[in-house]
Amino acid sequence: MANNFGLNVIAITDHDNLDGYREAIQYAKQYNIELIPAVEISASHQNREVHILAYNIDPNNKELNQLLNSIYDSRFLRAKKIVQKLAKLDIHLNFDEIQKKAGKNNYLGRPHISNALIKNGFCKDKFEAFEKYLGENCYAYIPKLAPDVKEVIEQIRKAGGVSVLAHPYSLRND
Repeated sequence: MANNFGLNVIAITDHDNLDGYREAIQYAKQYNIELIPAVEISASHQNREVHILAYNIDPNNKELNQLLNSIYDSRFLRAKKIVQKLAKLDIHLNFDEIQKKAGKNNYLGRPHISNALIKNGFCKDKFEAFEKYLGENCYAYIPKLAPDVKEVIEQIRKAGGVSVLAHPYSLRND
């Protein structure tokens, strides 16, 4: 697609993992496109989740990969805990089915659980799923592991990268 649009340089910033970057390397070379190693990292700032874009990082940096792996692994445990809390409300969802919908990389998140709530007739849409069960302050809400933003920025710097705040409008703080 980048080639079709005449782009010479691109970055893929998947959440908390470099799988998309690693998979795209061969295609970028095939089309003579420079692929900037990048990732979008979940972080915490003043008790709010923020996302930090990390550009031009060393994708083999051990410490950065350990950080990404810890965030990634926590997603599975978080989803499992949410499903367990929903079961206490007599909302029984099949965790294996939810996991299958996460794709080959098993990147589980609340949207997968909201889809299961809708599919099983517990909610009419995603808005209702998040309003009733999955949003902050709801019974089944489990906070996501998000290291402090300063730690994330420091890891990006150590990996040779540049940090950029993703979608700053979501902070609602000029």
